[in-house]
Amino acid sequence: MTELERELAKGGGIAIVYDGDCPFCRAYVTMTKITNAGPTLVNARERPDLVRTLAQAGIDLDSGMAVYYQGRIYTGGEAMHLLALLSRPSGLVEKLASALLRRRRFALWIYPALRLGRNLMLKRRNRPPLSNAP
Repeated sequence: MTELERELAKGGGIAIVYDGDCPFCRAYVTMTKITNAGPTLVNARERPDLVRTLAQAGIDLDSGMAVYYQGRIYTGGEAMHLLALLSRPSGLVEKLASALLRRRRFALWIYPALRLGRNLMLKRRNRPPLSNAP
């Protein structure tokens, strides 16, 4: 197990690394209800060391969130698809989002549009990309 995997596995096996300055990202990880003990939520803005380590492993958090699960790191649309499969939604909006994102093709298809929305929102808020954050 690499140092990166040890860091991400600390919370019991599932960790979600997301951009805490993005209101869409925060909303998604908040609405993701995963059974078991629940995931470890990692705000990438508070962990520049982890952002650099993930970048060295070839994972660009400006291109999408990362989810560590069962020894593997999923990113972008694959991460959203995995979270939809693991979650147990309760509200109507959560159930609809989960039903759509459980379809892998849909999750991969819609993710670039969601990332574009994220990037536009961060630019509007004058927030730097994670790769440029202090």
